[in-house]
Amino acid sequence: MKNLFTRPEKGYLLFESYNGGGNLFFDKEYYEEFKNSINQKYLQGEFANSNAEYEWIQFKNKIDCSEDINNPDISNCSIYPVSK
Repeated sequence: MKNLFTRPEKGYLLFESYNGGGNLFFDKEYYEEFKNSINQKYLQGEFANSNAEYEWIQFKNKIDCSEDINNPDISNCSIYPVSK
């Protein structure tokens, strides 16, 4: 699904990789914009139009249940490649 969410400005979305997984760290303002756009597309039925509906729903649920971390250690993070 193209243009599902607004692309972040450089540094607004960071990625920490470990053991085949990882964590995403969002700028707070971008997180709210991102979360709202994901929820809007879900409510509009966009996920159901995808051949990866289950995966999109799982991703949405992870975003909805994310935790707020004050002053995370981002020294091992990289700028996520979708950034502008």
